[in-house]
Amino acid sequence: MKHRGVGGLISMIGLVLVFGIASAAFLQINSAQQSFVSSSVNINKIIMDKNNQRLNFTLVPITSSKYIVGVNNTSSQTISLDSYLLVNSTGIRTAKYLDGKSTTAGKSVQFDINLEPKPEDKYVIFVTDLGKKCLVPIGVSFRIC
Repeated sequence: MKHRGVGGLISMIGLVLVFGIASAAFLQINSAQQSFVSSSVNINKIIMDKNNQRLNFTLVPITSSKYIVGVNNTSSQTISLDSYLLVNSTGIRTAKYLDGKSTTAGKSVQFDINLEPKPEDKYVIFVTDLGKKCLVPIGVSFRIC
C-alpha cells in the first residue's frame, strides 16, 4: 500500500513540474511575441512619420556670397533637418550637419549656406532626422518634398 501512495505522489510531483515548465515556456513565448509586435508597431510608426513629412523648399542665391534656404513645414509634426549636401557637376562640393534646424507644423525656418554660388552647382540634398532625403535643384525657386 505504501508503494502505491509513494508512486502516486511521485506522479503528482512530475505532473506539477511538467505543467510548471510548460507554463513558463508559454509565458516566455508570449512575452517574446509581445515584444516583437511592439517593435513592429514602432517601426511602422517611424515609417509612417517619414512618409508624412512634407516640406516646401526655396533655394535662392540672394547675393554673390551665399544661398538663402527657406523651409516651410506643411506636415502635422515637427521636422528637424539633419544635414545637407551641396552637389556640383563634379561631385559633392560641401556637406554639413545642421544642428538644431527644426520647424514645427505650419511654420517656416530660414538659414544660409555660406558658399559663393557657382554656375556648376546642380542641387542640394537635404536629409531629415528620420532619413527622408529631399533633392532641391539649383535654379528652381520652389520645391515640394
